[in-house]
Amino acid sequence: MKTAWDAQRLCRLFDRYNRLYWGGRIPAFRIVIAVMPPTWGLCDSKNKTITIDIEGHKSDRQIRATVLHEMAHAAADRRGSVGHDVKFFAQLESLLQQKAPISINSPEAGKVRILANVVPARFALLKRKMDRAESQRARGVIAWEKAHPEIATIDLQADTILTRFEDAAMELPWKKAVAAVGLEYGFTDETGRPLTPWAFRLLARARRAHTRARREHLEHEKRRIALFGSSPATPDL
Repeated sequence: MKTAWDAQRLCRLFDRYNRLYWGGRIPAFRIVIAVMPPTWGLCDSKNKTITIDIEGHKSDRQIRATVLHEMAHAAADRRGSVGHDVKFFAQLESLLQQKAPISINSPEAGKVRILANVVPARFALLKRKMDRAESQRARGVIAWEKAHPEIATIDLQADTILTRFEDAAMELPWKKAVAAVGLEYGFTDETGRPLTPWAFRLLARARRAHTRARREHLEHEKRRIALFGSSPATPDL
């Protein structure tokens, strides 16, 4: 059930949760209501603004959970958090320990599509809930696959990923390539953190492949400049 919400009510909820779960340590934020599908909420710590899409929610419980999610970002950002990283996960774990009314599902993983291993084992409560969400996601994928036998599945190999890093080197420096390719194939989080020992080893190989391809690309660009006398700005390694 969803009742009427306005910015004042959201501000009161922010203040209440700040006292209950953070001891009032989160600085004051302006609360804004806006339609912004598919995102339900957004925290802008630089401008001290939290935006909530009331229309996108189906219930008051969902709204409260989104407010807590954005407040967790606000608290984590004060500790140097970048997106949905381990500092953000630490805030979620604290909320779960305090039995706060927050829900855990794919939004809490950020841009990660495959939720397995995204939460480190030290955040036991959060990991358990995220693993449950991954099981539900995986069952949905398997059911979809069975319903569409005409769609061929791909057995992903390390060489395929390494080739993807070589292709990415034409456009992206290493850190951006890790985030992009890692998210695409589900072996890093959105900050580029490897999620398994296999992913850690793969990234070491990928860096060598990316560096080699990047160097070849830049050398090709230099030769092109020498021949044709013009070029776009040369990207950094």
